[in-house]
Amino acid sequence: MTPVNVDTIAKPEPKRDSYGRYQITAPPKILQSGKPSKAKVKPRSYTRATTVAKTLEDTYKLNRWSQRMVAYGMGLREDLRDLAMGHNPDDSRQVFENIVDEASTAAETARAANKGTALHRFFEMADQGEALSTFPRHVQPHIKKYKQGMATKPFEIVHEHTEQVIALDDYKVAGTVDRFLQLTEPIQVCLQTGKVINLSQGDRIVGDIKTGRTLEWGWLSMTVQAAIYANHSATWNVDHGHPQGGTRGKRVSSLRRDVALLIHVPAVEEDPQLELYWLDLEAGWDAFLTAMEVRGHRSMASKLPTIYGKPEVKGGPSAEDEDSTWSDFEAHPDLLAVDEATARWVRGRIRELAGNVKAVADLRNRWPEELPKPFPESPSLKQVDALVKVLDLVEARNDIPFGPPRPGGKPETVKRRDVNSVLEDAGWMPS
Repeated sequence: MTPVNVDTIAKPEPKRDSYGRYQITAPPKILQSGKPSKAKVKPRSYTRATTVAKTLEDTYKLNRWSQRMVAYGMGLREDLRDLAMGHNPDDSRQVFENIVDEASTAAETARAANKGTALHRFFEMADQGEALSTFPRHVQPHIKKYKQGMATKPFEIVHEHTEQVIALDDYKVAGTVDRFLQLTEPIQVCLQTGKVINLSQGDRIVGDIKTGRTLEWGWLSMTVQAAIYANHSATWNVDHGHPQGGTRGKRVSSLRRDVALLIHVPAVEEDPQLELYWLDLEAGWDAFLTAMEVRGHRSMASKLPTIYGKPEVKGGPSAEDEDSTWSDFEAHPDLLAVDEATARWVRGRIRELAGNVKAVADLRNRWPEELPKPFPESPSLKQVDALVKVLDLVEARNDIPFGPPRPGGKPETVKRRDVNSVLEDAGWMPS
């Protein structure tokens, strides 16, 4: 058997920060002239798609499995039992964390994950033309099932985007897509919900490979993950020789946002099978927006309690703001510091979103970087203009009727644009 040359096939991994998040250069800011800024943009940390996707997942069964494996590992290691008996868990937290880690290792909890990671790489090699005989004998049945099964389906792999890193810039989320598949003939997809989707020849869809023994615990997170991939705004081409670790590319063309294909080849030792599943990405995108809203609430958890008797902070929110169900988005009375009519107009537009979960999540994640939360006492006109652009897009994306025009503005700025023009300018119109 001739060894597989991994180095000639595997793509480099993107740079990561200390939390494992991808380091990606965000798109340049657009100036008032409509041209992109030439200012140098530094790489930023993008939360991994898999992290966001698991936000809403029910982890009860997985947690119980992990606990069983720790108990099993403790039974295999007398030294770990002795360590546990000789320490107090309240005083020796790090000791017990090490015990748990070593017990999990003893129970071989990472074995399945490691095999799955290896299979992902082997499938990539096979797609690049490596002969079946070059792979270890015990994974050849898996590769054979994968290759033969996919060869009979009306898809061809878009090779230039295999294991493609993508970015969802509006939400600062990124991930690596296993495959993009291009249809070789039309297909009609009938989902469990009764929804019918017609795919045309030449359409492209996300192809996500899974190798777990079972998928029953992860359907929600897998669908959210695929929805993130399908709605990406840019590709990221890793280049460690580049000063910023890579370069930005355009969104994959002709890519559908409504459906994806999950490719399941379980990493079992005997008789592996190939199973394909359609994923409803419209439902997945709804869940993604909910997940982002949940993450926003979690980030504010430390601000929820206030010590009894603590003096009121000067310049804090008004009583009207405190009554709001989402007070972090309520404007300070001196929001614009230009005229009260404009301030009331902006606050009114924000309040119109209340009760619309998707719109609120959208606004949270698009909040302009130059506009702090809570609001500064005297934000600049530039900051307010940035917020107005965000509100335009959020209203358009979530089918919220445009309200009255901006008071006191110039005629060309007072006129509110139609929904399609707002979405097109933001690059959100379906491809």
